[in-house]
Amino acid sequence: MDDRYANDTYILGAGGHGRVALDLLRSIGVTVAGLFDDARLAPLDGAPVLGPCTALLARRGARVIVALGNAALRRRWCEDLEQAGLRLTTAIHPRAYVAGSARIGAGSVICAGAVIGAGTEVGRYTIVNTLAGVDHDCVVGDNVHIAPGARLCGGVRVGADAMVGAGAVLLPGAMVTPGVTVPAGQVVQTG
Repeated sequence: MDDRYANDTYILGAGGHGRVALDLLRSIGVTVAGLFDDARLAPLDGAPVLGPCTALLARRGARVIVALGNAALRRRWCEDLEQAGLRLTTAIHPRAYVAGSARIGAGSVICAGAVIGAGTEVGRYTIVNTLAGVDHDCVVGDNVHIAPGARLCGGVRVGADAMVGAGAVLLPGAMVTPGVTVPAGQVVQTG
């Protein structure tokens, strides 16, 4: 087990992305201490939901995966948790491929089947979802969501807080402005 993880690892969010994060952590042998969520009280796939999100702030020093699909909420919670002294954990599924020269920012989640190519930089709080591909020399900003099956060809730049929709294709050298959503299935040419 990677030393980034320990049994004081928690997940913030018990929705769909929380379920993905829980499965990812279990696949690498991490026993999740619990989840925190404002809307759900029942256990999620056998893991306890320990209370509302604000209750997590009291667990200084704990490791946390923020599993929220909403980018604005994800950013806010990541920043609040860091300020409160919690450690954002980067989670990489064992069936993802991350090139040795790629860099992944704190609090990012790389899902099953994702590929991160050589020389690529992935920012903090970013989700590279199931079967997404981020080819060589891409720069993906903070708090981005690369949705399932999206493809970023070489040298693509994606600004902070952007979303690349499911199945979208960004051709070599394409640029996505911060905060923009690229629709599902869209093809983005170079600038």
